[in-house]
Amino acid sequence: MKYLLYAIIFVFFPGFLGAQSSIDSLPQLHDYESQRASSYDRSGGNADYRSLKPGETLAIFDEDGPGEIRHIWTTLPPWSEAYHLKKVVLRMYWDGEAQPSVEAPIGDFFGLGLGTYTTFQSALLAVAPDQALNSYFPMPFGKHGRITVTNEGSKEITDYYWNIDWIKPASLDPGVAYFHAQYRQCAPCQGWYRGISTAMIFRKLAKTRAGSTNLAKAITSFLRPLATDNWPVWLSRFSRTSGADGTKAMR
Repeated sequence: MKYLLYAIIFVFFPGFLGAQSSIDSLPQLHDYESQRASSYDRSGGNADYRSLKPGETLAIFDEDGPGEIRHIWTTLPPWSEAYHLKKVVLRMYWDGEAQPSVEAPIGDFFGLGLGTYTTFQSALLAVAPDQALNSYFPMPFGKHGRITVTNEGSKEITDYYWNIDWIKPASLDPGVAYFHAQYRQCAPCQGWYRGISTAMIFRKLAKTRAGSTNLAKAITSFLRPLATDNWPVWLSRFSRTSGADGTKAMR
């Protein structure tokens, strides 16, 4: 018999909680065009979604710059393959690079490291309502931006939707930073009590000339201790978030 302990921790650094466009700037005029890339029906009908067969890669954003992504919304149907949040991989490429600056399971990118849905709200990431995945990280690019999703599962994913809101300015600030996200996993690790532990650390980094700035981090661990039939059965799940004012909330 195996017993499971799930734990996930989100840490959002206060210095970047103002990354969303502030309402203080609403009266100011800005020189850019508002754009949207989405899964709308190109024929003018109502089939505003795409399907992803096993092994298929779909480009959900492929635009020339200069530009800056302001908001990503996407959702997958509830009847998809079990743990599909771990089996769909999100990749982002800036300015024609061969290797992605972002590469992570779609669930981990949006803070769902357990592979299941949990509703939460923060300044930079949100899952609300239900299966609506939202990111508000600013993602600038100079010449070209490309985002893909790949179905690495064994079943087709139908009814896959997305909206990506971005702006196209005349130029970007010379000191602007690119957005990076790193996914790391070890399995097995040195687990608790003869068990197997998988620890996942997810960091979003904005690369600068002086180094990098840590924007947010989510740590998820799965502990599967080996047990005997004499052990009591338990299942627990833990999550804690830190806000800009230092308050912590349990989920």
